[in-house]
Amino acid sequence: MAKTQRSADVPETGTGEEQSNISRDTVYKMLANQRRRHTIHYLKQQGDSVPIGLLAEQVAAWEQDTHPDELSSAERKTVYTALQQRHLPKLDDAGMLEFDKRGGVIEPTESLKNIDIYAEIVEGRGFPWSQYY
Repeated sequence: MAKTQRSADVPETGTGEEQSNISRDTVYKMLANQRRRHTIHYLKQQGDSVPIGLLAEQVAAWEQDTHPDELSSAERKTVYTALQQRHLPKLDDAGMLEFDKRGGVIEPTESLKNIDIYAEIVEGRGFPWSQYY
């Protein structure tokens, strides 16, 4: 039986059924991918549920360093498919968002509020984690 490491966990959030306890390793694993970081950033910007189509469009625009209106349908579709099949289910399983695959809607969870410090460190890349700890 695995022993829970409370000291390595992100602080619990919410109350009752909303509580979340995501390990640092899980947070870092989710932030290791640029598309997932873009997804988290977009959800935090919006602060509410978003349709997968709008998310995919914005993520594709950031990846192509262009405006969403200038994307080709192939660029949108590639990102949409990857988000729907791979990245959103992983983020949902990790408890960072709720993904309604049938409805095509993504909703941030309370857990996203606690990952700012992790995202800042991963995004900066110039600041070694060893110095932070």
